[in-house]
Amino acid sequence: MYVFAHGSLLFPESLARTLPDVNLDACVPARCHGFRRTFGVAFPNDGSQADKAFFEPDGNRPRFVVFGDLVPAHHSSANGICVPVDEAALGMLARRERRYTTVEITDRIDPYPGGEPLAGEVVAFVGRAEFTRPEHIERGVVPRDYVDTILRGASHWESVCGGFEQDLHASTALPPAERLRDLTRVDYR
Repeated sequence: MYVFAHGSLLFPESLARTLPDVNLDACVPARCHGFRRTFGVAFPNDGSQADKAFFEPDGNRPRFVVFGDLVPAHHSSANGICVPVDEAALGMLARRERRYTTVEITDRIDPYPGGEPLAGEVVAFVGRAEFTRPEHIERGVVPRDYVDTILRGASHWESVCGGFEQDLHASTALPPAERLRDLTRVDYR
């Protein structure tokens, strides 16, 4: 089984925080046809989520903090990496991605030329309905370091698979500068 990593999990250090034994050489750069990458998961930053909170430098707490998502888009493709996982690793990722659900996308995955063929099911984490309400997304801000993590991940995979960064930019509408914020994350676990 594989997880199609398309956001912060693209950055090896971020992926290793959840899966410390991940073998990057076994990860397969690929495209997921029929989906596009968006910033469309709104984390309610009002204290209702017991695991974490985000604060601006002045101590203010933005109402919603927005993270990446994959959404159906008929004539689009989003790139990412297929990370091999067992049930235990999938469980660790599911705890990290608790505002997402898994969707089976095996038939939509196309490894980059020269990439290893995939032997097994591929799932992606996509935003759960209660966290993808348009009115919450529109009012939310995006952590600048989150976007930077995705871009650093793309840069890493560019060194493995030429064209990866260009494809990421082509398949992603990055948030406008006025929505980016320097936020401090506080974990409560």
